[in-house]
Amino acid sequence: MNYEQQDLFKIKDTIKHELYFKGSDTFSYFTLWLSATTRIGEIFSCYFMKARMGTSSFWVNDVRHEYEDGEHRINIFLNGDIQNIYRSLLLEKALFFGQISFMEAMKDYGFQIDEKLRSIYKS
Repeated sequence: MNYEQQDLFKIKDTIKHELYFKGSDTFSYFTLWLSATTRIGEIFSCYFMKARMGTSSFWVNDVRHEYEDGEHRINIFLNGDIQNIYRSLLLEKALFFGQISFMEAMKDYGFQIDEKLRSIYKS
């Protein structure tokens, strides 16, 4: 949203965060300057994203730190789907054992990942 003006939401004494939103059928990202970094599993509410993403509540799926060209950047990956810890653990297991690739997990729709997980872990 603010790709060309990344300092648009900058406030004094805050840290640059790149927020990556994933919904059931859409994806978006923007830069936001926050005073604290969210943690995995927390809920992040962003009401102005509802029009684009269909929801205003997102759970923090992943947090990554990058250091490049003298700049520290924090990438936060948020998911608008209903949080299911058991599904998350199955997905992490599938990623760990190479049964699902990272790109599949990022690009596939939730229902596609669910089908793959059911196929891998059926009893």
